[in-house]
Amino acid sequence: MKAIIEHLEPELYEWCLLEYAHISFRLGKENIVFTNVPKKDHAKLSHLGNVEEKSVLALAQSLGSLCVLDPKEKQCLSPSDKGTFDFFVFGGILGDHPMKGRTEKHFAPLKALRRSLGNVQMSTDTAAIVCHKIIDGALPFSKLEFQDGIEIPLEEGFSNVFPYRYLLEDGKIVLTPGLIELLKKEMDESDSDF
Repeated sequence: MKAIIEHLEPELYEWCLLEYAHISFRLGKENIVFTNVPKKDHAKLSHLGNVEEKSVLALAQSLGSLCVLDPKEKQCLSPSDKGTFDFFVFGGILGDHPMKGRTEKHFAPLKALRRSLGNVQMSTDTAAIVCHKIIDGALPFSKLEFQDGIEIPLEEGFSNVFPYRYLLEDGKIVLTPGLIELLKKEMDESDSDF
């Protein structure tokens, strides 16, 4: 499975790097193309996959058949989609809750079929891993286990709640490696500002 991650944030934030590294680790860097990445950030991503400054919208004609993963799409991705698409396209974006349909709007000009991974928003790395399990692992979406929403305790009396859908493997939540440490570090830094 080949994946295109269209970077849609104004910066390459640390959480983006963590998610992108997780995708690269799980899918293999040879199977990843990061698009819409400013030149200044290419070096930060080049060890995780191929990097393009242009948007997938500009590159689409040279890429073959594309499938945009969009939680608002009614048709769910299935193992029978294997071989139908050259690339699966994901929006690298911090989700809003409730969803504002930014993926749908951004990719509207793209002449591509769309599939969903259910109608609940996932982090970019979760979506890519789920897609990989369906396409390369031949697992129907209905056979995968999820947890909707997680609370990450950070320190006494403080936690972060993420209202997204997370994949479960062997009964454990698949969380972006390094995310908890990043959240704790950011909390420590904000505490020191007072």
